[in-house]
Amino acid sequence: MNEKPTRREFLRSTAGAAVVCAATSLPDGTPAAKAGQQEATGPMIDFDRSFFTWTSKPFVPNSIYIHAGGMVQGAGSVRNVRILYEAKCDITSHATGQVEELFLLHPCRAEYTIPERDFFQLPSGEFRVVFTRTHGIPIAKQPSTESEDVRPRPLSFAETRFTTRSFSRFTVLSSPQQVIEATLSEQPLNARTTYRDEVAGYTISIEYPVRTINLNVEAGLFQVDTGPVPLPDMTSWEGGLPTRSFLTFVGFSRFDFAEFILRREVEPSDEDKQWLHARRGKWRWELRDPNNPPLGHPPRPAWPTVYNETLRLRTTNELLCADV
Repeated sequence: MNEKPTRREFLRSTAGAAVVCAATSLPDGTPAAKAGQQEATGPMIDFDRSFFTWTSKPFVPNSIYIHAGGMVQGAGSVRNVRILYEAKCDITSHATGQVEELFLLHPCRAEYTIPERDFFQLPSGEFRVVFTRTHGIPIAKQPSTESEDVRPRPLSFAETRFTTRSFSRFTVLSSPQQVIEATLSEQPLNARTTYRDEVAGYTISIEYPVRTINLNVEAGLFQVDTGPVPLPDMTSWEGGLPTRSFLTFVGFSRFDFAEFILRREVEPSDEDKQWLHARRGKWRWELRDPNNPPLGHPPRPAWPTVYNETLRLRTTNELLCADV
């Protein structure tokens, strides 16, 4: 078993110091080392049956770009969309008890809707969002040590619906042996990773399906390595919504420690930028007036992303097994 990180190792990360100062206990003060022995703190989400659904406002064509918005049926058309949750994060204020729910939704590619061909917009981009019930939370493009001029934006749909379904029965796994047995029996597993910051006054709890888990049956060891999950940046949190969220994967092999690896954008070389900007297929930035391009035309395409910054946090990790 790996040794616990020292406080110096933990605080070496700016985001780690900002997000959590002493996440060594459950909200009721129970030591995190006993997390595997506790009752579950809430229902177990059935992620394969939980969705965000929206209805768009009637489409208004862009005055500059022919294909902006991607609505093939033209002006006035309305789109209905359903997307699965990938993970859910709750931020609880200790001062008020208010809970902000963050939903990481399943990704898709930037697309035209609804054509018979030419489905994907070029240059391509990923539609990947973190929503609260009222706002979109920007996903960080920079590492945790760099700030970004971003803020939450109100959702702009005509109608929205969050449908969160739960398993009717589930078991909290309290030992590595139980985790191994549940994994080998091919039962649905969720993890719930929680940390608490007494100084800043919040608790964050992230629930997510365990899509990947490793076992060493002979040694009685397990390792969750799964994602993506949202990790809100709490650096400038003042009791409301976070200004941005990191997109991360999470790993842990015990009940009181987790490690996150954060995604960021990487600027491509000048040669690769030429390739990214090259016009091909049904080009999404085709101008209505080619002789009058706007400033900054064409917009910068999405840059490649990498996972290359880790945070080590003292957490409470619950493993939940659905009884199906």
